[in-house]
Amino acid sequence: MERLLFQPSGWNELTENELIKLLSWGCATYVGVKNEVRSEYLHRLYAHAVKTLPSRTRAQVAVDLMRHLEQLARGSGWGHPTAMVPFLKLDVDFVVVSTATLQAAQLIEPAKGDPMTGPRELFELALDTADTHVQVAMLAGLAALGDRRVYGLIDGQWHCVPRAAHNGLITSMSRQWPTVAAIDFLVDRLERSAGEEQGGLMPIIALALVRLAESARALDRARPVAGAGVRDVERVFPSWAVPADEDSVVVRTTYTLAEIGSRIIPRLEALAAAERFPRALMAALRAWGDAPESLDAMWDVATPRC
Repeated sequence: MERLLFQPSGWNELTENELIKLLSWGCATYVGVKNEVRSEYLHRLYAHAVKTLPSRTRAQVAVDLMRHLEQLARGSGWGHPTAMVPFLKLDVDFVVVSTATLQAAQLIEPAKGDPMTGPRELFELALDTADTHVQVAMLAGLAALGDRRVYGLIDGQWHCVPRAAHNGLITSMSRQWPTVAAIDFLVDRLERSAGEEQGGLMPIIALALVRLAESARALDRARPVAGAGVRDVERVFPSWAVPADEDSVVVRTTYTLAEIGSRIIPRLEALAAAERFPRALMAALRAWGDAPESLDAMWDVATPRC
């Protein structure tokens, strides 16, 4: 592997599996290395992988590498997030960057006992990223963690997130599995955006709530992480702090659509009642439960006719 890393002429002869093994090895051994020549060849190897391997395959490499790094961290007592740097710095594919962000946030060991060190460092890295597409991908990766504390971090620094990234992040959240933290975050942002002229966030958030409701409809309690329903998720940071036979993702409760609807419908009704043309909010209300007759009547009066 060491010899092959420095032989770019031979990379084209590798099978896909061989290239994956070389890339994984190169990233794993990149940990703690301060060698400009080695960094240059790893960068070249990753550029070759971007041209050769599909994005889904590169994302899977990051996931598989994460499992290996977790094992190493359990033995050494410290994480190896540097191994994710090529995926974060040298790739622009949304799936790859968001996946690598999710993994890296779980690898960083806590500073001064703060379990949110990893998510916070990745959030700051996202804010420092000039490319809006990559920035949104990184923020989406953090949101995909589903942890209420991570959403609290994003919400608390929302004013630091460029407006150009707001729409993309909310849209990407609508395509993730619904969690209690995500829905609470969206409804909170919905209330704060009411009456504000910030690029029309209200209809975008409302549409995200509609999509999440659609995902929550087919509840399968036998598949609490990958199935539908709305999960109340908590992560252990770093992920390698738990034994290898335990899951770092704790699903405390899985709620039905109706259970979540009973929590958020009164808030959506109050917002819809204050809007002159609440089309998007009415869609969200219908997605999470039946819209009340009073709002239906208001909608009939307020909606322009052709």
